[in-house]
Amino acid sequence: MITPAKKVLIVSYYWPPAGGSGVQRWMYFAKYLKELGWEPIVITVEEQQASYAVWDESLTEEVSHIRVIRTFTSEPLKWYSFLITGSSQKGIPQGEVKRKSLFQKLAAYIRGNYFLPDARKGWVPFAVKAVQKVLKKESISHLITTGPPHSTHLVGLQLKAEFNINWWVDFRDPWAELFYNTDLYRTPKTIQKDLALEQSVLKTANGVLTTVGGKLHNQLKAKAPKQRFVSIPNGYDAELMKKIHVRKPKNIFHVVYTGLLTQNQSYDSVLEPLNNIANDIPVRLSLAGTISKEIIDHILSKYNIGFSDSRDESTSKFFKKIECIIASESNIHLEAVLQNIYSIYYQLTENDRQKYDVYGFLSAKLISDLTDINLLRKILFE
Repeated sequence: MITPAKKVLIVSYYWPPAGGSGVQRWMYFAKYLKELGWEPIVITVEEQQASYAVWDESLTEEVSHIRVIRTFTSEPLKWYSFLITGSSQKGIPQGEVKRKSLFQKLAAYIRGNYFLPDARKGWVPFAVKAVQKVLKKESISHLITTGPPHSTHLVGLQLKAEFNINWWVDFRDPWAELFYNTDLYRTPKTIQKDLALEQSVLKTANGVLTTVGGKLHNQLKAKAPKQRFVSIPNGYDAELMKKIHVRKPKNIFHVVYTGLLTQNQSYDSVLEPLNNIANDIPVRLSLAGTISKEIIDHILSKYNIGFSDSRDESTSKFFKKIECIIASESNIHLEAVLQNIYSIYYQLTENDRQKYDVYGFLSAKLISDLTDINLLRKILFE
């Protein structure tokens, strides 16, 4: 029988059948925590009510054995999507704020100033009620909230005061400094309100998990100097990789970017050294995820790199063919791009490796599994 101390409650807006890279962090944490003897209980949104930009039904199989409680929600993004595209699904924003038309600019202003901290805040009261119900019936001592959407952390903020539970927040992306916030026409008053919400969460939580350290940790520590910050990077599921059998192409350096890529991200700073390497060895770049045609056209016109458009393919199939993963959706800073490289230029000599080590690629931290699940267990429970 599972003891109360081994139960962990995870509040996550994104859960299968939601797709994309953001959902997979806690999906796999829950999967492996279960295997290690813990009982994860997930509070998420009812899938038919959710504003998911990406769907992936195949992910449900990975966590079919996880206990999930789904709730109602009330939010404007589906209506926004319907007004601009005629579909409640196709126009849901994902990492980019469209501001071409007058309507889009007005929508960005309303979203940025009247929905704090984000447009999915309507889920908060429903999630709070669901968590309250579980906490009153079961002895659960650990609570996780993960964002974006960072409104999810408001659930933990309210319940921490009510139950004094051991609450950890997980920042997959920054909050106030999230890159597309600058496109939302936020007023100074709104910016201060948002910062106050973030600071309240940071100071109240028992600890803060992030996907990267460095600059992000410095930003967060300035807001909550006494808080504990721990970085657990994203990675890949080694168990899944073992099941895939493909033939790796020879004499080519294959690089993959997975997830969301927008004009807000400094991808040129990574592609330029790859372009230099292409003068000596063939380089192929594969892109998978939500990536605009404008970015692809820019890459093709500027760089002498072999290109593979894999946006509609299963990412795991070509993971086995590659030498290097340069980034994933949650890693929008260059430091994170460098940190998540887990394989190196095996074709090159030691001298060549030093020659081409433009941004410290070869000294980057190696990752051998989805995340360090044992580190997570130690941080949260020991």
